Amino acid sequence: MSATMTVPLRRSAAGAAILLDVGIERGVSVETLLRDSRLDEHEVRLASAEIESWQEQAVARNLLAACDEPCLGLIAGSRYRITTYGAWGLGMATSPTVREAIELGVRYVGLTHSFCAMRLEEDRDTARFFLDASAVPDDLRVFFTERSTAACFMTFRGMLPGALVEYTNFAYPAPPGMDRYQEILGAPAHFDAEQTFAVLDRGILDLRLPRANEGTARWYEQQARELLDQRGAHPSLAGEVRDHLFANPHRLPTAAETAMHFEISTRTLSRRLAADGTNYRELLDEVRERLAEELLQAGLSVEETSRRLGYAEPASFQHAFRRWKDMSPGRFARERKIARA
Repeated sequence: MSATMTVPLRRSAAGAAILLDVGIERGVSVETLLRDSRLDEHEVRLASAEIESWQEQAVARNLLAACDEPCLGLIAGSRYRITTYGAWGLGMATSPTVREAIELGVRYVGLTHSFCAMRLEEDRDTARFFLDASAVPDDLRVFFTERSTAACFMTFRGMLPGALVEYTNFAYPAPPGMDRYQEILGAPAHFDAEQTFAVLDRGILDLRLPRANEGTARWYEQQARELLDQRGAHPSLAGEVRDHLFANPHRLPTAAETAMHFEISTRTLSRRLAADGTNYRELLDEVRERLAEELLQAGLSVEETSRRLGYAEPASFQHAFRRWKDMSPGRFARERKIARA
């Protein structure tokens, strides 16, 4: 599964508050840390405070300019706990399995303090969790990659204590103080990679979480969805189309029907989705993958799942499912049934 992240217009001030703490502990004044951010400390410390993305980036720049200690992003990220994120973190913690927790996390990553896009990819034996910082300003890219990586590790450990990451690759040269990576992350770190990602044993994804409660997880997901809407984190048409498809799982609309829903032509739909870096077929494929997992885990047969997802014949669905999961839908259903037993 994958997802494209649109940075919300507004975000929780908690991330900026953590940056303040890191700076203050190193002797940097609050005035220096908040310079040019149009923020004051009282506002940042309010539990319900929301700020704009550029303001948090301004605080990060001030911290880096005032303190030359290496790996400050890792240090800031290590302060995060799953409860730091409110509904997003609690929804993950109460999800049935690690996989479902990560999928929820990626869907609502706009509620985190991350500036990185995230996605999960799986093959037969391993799972790779990617962080993409290509949209982050050059001068902050390493810092926010470090912060997001450490925060993800803290969240992962909070969901499943004792779980291990095999290793992590980073898409930049080895920084000064690189020993801090092993110390804070607890996993080998490699640098100068093409992409940033952490590697897990794929079997971990099927483990049931200690605090699993599907009803509670659904409630927190609803809270997360409403908060994202309030913050304006879905300004792209791609996000709106994805939501429209998920809202009609019993009969997924065609591209023409989707264009009609948004009162635009199919050509305009294609052009605007291309501007968002995707197309209708890719969004439909993403939604079908998610719905297929849910239907199979609910006990529907392969034939019924295929029909509900709009495939002309089960063979086409089985081919698509093997492309998504590298296994047959029947095997997927059997493995999930055993995992839940």
